Amino acid sequence: GLMVNSAHTYRGVQLSSLSNVAVVMKGLQLGALNNVVCESMKGLQLTGISNVAVQVDGGLQLSAVANVAQRDMHGMQLSSFNYAGELHGCQTGVVNLCDRSCGWQVGVVNYSVSPSRRKIGLVNLDSLTRVQYLLLGGNTAKAGGGVRLLGRTLYTEVGIGTQWLGLDEKFSGCLFYRKGALLRLNRHFSLPLDLGFAHIESFDNNSPEVPERMYGLQVRAGLEWSITPKLFLQAMTGYGITRHYNHDATYNRKVLLEVGLLFEGR
Repeated sequence: GLMVNSAHTYRGVQLSSLSNVAVVMKGLQLGALNNVVCESMKGLQLTGISNVAVQVDGGLQLSAVANVAQRDMHGMQLSSFNYAGELHGCQTGVVNLCDRSCGWQVGVVNYSVSPSRRKIGLVNLDSLTRVQYLLLGGNTAKAGGGVRLLGRTLYTEVGIGTQWLGLDEKFSGCLFYRKGALLRLNRHFSLPLDLGFAHIESFDNNSPEVPERMYGLQVRAGLEWSITPKLFLQAMTGYGITRHYNHDATYNRKVLLEVGLLFEGR
C-alpha cells in the first residue's frame, strides 16, 4: 500500500509507507510510521515509530520509539520504550515497563508492578522498591544528595555532590551512580557494600594538572543504623581513584570517608 493497509484476519505480509492495521495478524507488518493489531499478533512488526498489539502470541516488535503489547507478550520487544501487560519473553530498550513479569527486562530503567529479579539495567524497580532520599558529606563530595532505590537486598544510588576538589578551590561537582547490597544484621543495624562511578566537573579549575572533566571509581563498605523505620544514619569508608578521561593518568587515590542520612519517602 502507498499509505495504509487494513485487514481483518490476515496471513502474509503488509507493506506500507505509513501504517498497517489488522485485527488478527500472522506474518509480517512493515510500515514507516506504525503497525497496529487490534487482537492477536504472531510474527513480526517492524516500523520507524511505534508498534501496538493487544496480544502477541509469539514474535518480535521492533521500532525506534515505542512498542506496546496491551495484554500478554510472548516474544521480544526492542525499542526505546517498551510496555507489556504480562511479559513472557524479553524487553530490550531504554525504558521497559510491564505489569507482571515472567521474562527479562534489559535496559537503562526497568519497572514491573509485580516483584521480579529478572532485570538487567542501571535502575531496576518494582512495586516493593523502597525510595529513600540521601543527604551526605565526606572527603570526596563535601556535600551532596540523591536517592537510594532499595529492593530486598540490592540497591541503586544516584545523586549529585559539590566541591570534589576541596573547599579552598573554586566550584567543582560530580554526578554519581552506585550499585550495592544491604546486608541486614538485626532490626537496627545493616552493612551496606557498593561499587560506584562518579563523573566529575572542575569547571573553572581546569589546568594541566586539573582537567575540566574526570571520573572516579569507588568501592565502599560501612555500617547503617535504623533510627526509626523510615530514618537511617550510615557511616561509610572505602577506597577511590580519580582519573583523567582523555589520557591514561591518575589524578589522585585516597581512602574514602562519608556520613549520610537517609529518610524514606513512602
